[in-house]
Amino acid sequence: MSELGSEPVNPSGLGRAELREKLAAIEHERWADWQRYMHSLCIEIPGQLGRVIPRQSWYSWERQIATPYHELSLTEKASDMEQVDRYWPLIEAELANVRSAEWVAAVEELIAANWAFNNVKVQRVGDPTYPLGLDEAWRKCHTALAKVRSIENNQQKGS
Repeated sequence: MSELGSEPVNPSGLGRAELREKLAAIEHERWADWQRYMHSLCIEIPGQLGRVIPRQSWYSWERQIATPYHELSLTEKASDMEQVDRYWPLIEAELANVRSAEWVAAVEELIAANWAFNNVKVQRVGDPTYPLGLDEAWRKCHTALAKVRSIENNQQKGS
């Protein structure tokens, strides 16, 4: 396994703390927009302190709270997707840069196989194990490379 530590391989250079900070800023903006919307619906009742949420809005939100996402209307799902869209560009950029542990292990296997292949090639030609060692080392290189390509293809299909 790699000596990369617990941090994912991430060429963008955006660390976990910075990513959390950016996501928290987006979340605050989302929350503030929701509060502005809620406050715009509230009705002030003369002689009372504060405002109240209209009954129809309250019932509608209670229904939505109790409804699993997959049972929401298309309009309600679209509204939730609009909220996800605030985060999505940042998440998508990070996902494009993060390599899976499986990919890192496969590349390390390829590097080791390549080193073994090159090491076998420099052995003396008179060594009776030379042809067998070369064939085996070449097979390991080919297998490791195929594994890396397979992981990359599966990642591309998933995106």
